[in-house]
Amino acid sequence: MSSLLNNPRHKLACRALYKAFLTHCQKLPTPTLQRDAAKHITKQFQKNKRIQAVKSVQHTLLTAYQHENIMRKAAAGDGSCVDAIQAHLDAIAAFNKPNPPKPRPPPPTKLTRLEKARLKRAKKEAKRLALEGSSSRKAGKGPRTWQPKRFLTPLLSSASGLPLLRRRGESTPQHVAMTIKNIIKLRQKRQDRQELLEDHLEYASGEDLWDAEIAKYITVPVEEKQAGTWAGEIAKAIKYLTDAMRRREEKSKKLADKFWNIEMKAKEESAKIVQERRRVKRMRARHNRGRRKALARQNEDVVREAVNKKWKL
Repeated sequence: MSSLLNNPRHKLACRALYKAFLTHCQKLPTPTLQRDAAKHITKQFQKNKRIQAVKSVQHTLLTAYQHENIMRKAAAGDGSCVDAIQAHLDAIAAFNKPNPPKPRPPPPTKLTRLEKARLKRAKKEAKRLALEGSSSRKAGKGPRTWQPKRFLTPLLSSASGLPLLRRRGESTPQHVAMTIKNIIKLRQKRQDRQELLEDHLEYASGEDLWDAEIAKYITVPVEEKQAGTWAGEIAKAIKYLTDAMRRREEKSKKLADKFWNIEMKAKEESAKIVQERRRVKRMRARHNRGRRKALARQNEDVVREAVNKKWKL
């Protein structure tokens, strides 16, 4: 470190200059100007305290003495010096002013159920088109036709005894899964009800025997005789449940037949497309072979003519 920075006289001169600045600040016309000027002077002295180069120290001291002269005139009541100090402080405040924060983006608009459904269908259609035309094709061959793939062919399957049409690589839609779940719950409920009615049928048979024994000793009204027996009513309920379960099984069988026909039709169409594609491929290969043979014959003719011309010469 230079001897100038360690000199006690230099330190004493800097302290005296600092006190002179603060004294002049107290004599400025407005309290706001006094506070801002004192704050700025303190900050600058703390900042310049770390300067080590001698030339930088000398330049800083020269600038400080010039500013102290302006401060002395402003403290004495010079209006031009007061305006210069105020303009300098305003420029520093404007320079140090932080940038205004960026405005927040507007909140996303809420879509209705119809708009969400349309957006979902559009994304699904775009995904399907991208899947069909994902492979690269050479220029000049025209648009690429649909290629039948195994996972695109619908297949008949079952879920808890119910027919289901699936495609390989695709998950079961949510509404289909909920429908299957509701059907399974209804089937289990009917089976539990049927078992309960079969248990009650034994008690109803006992009630009918008791009524028959009582009828031997007392006169039973005609309305009660026409109302039927306990076992008969329970047998009707069991028959109703059995018919409902049978109708559900018939409906499942019809749906399975329908899905089976769809699968067979899709397989036939895929086989036709594959066969047509192979036929076009064979024709293209045959055409290419013919072109190669014609080109080879043409080359042979050219070579033969060149040889004949050479021997004639």
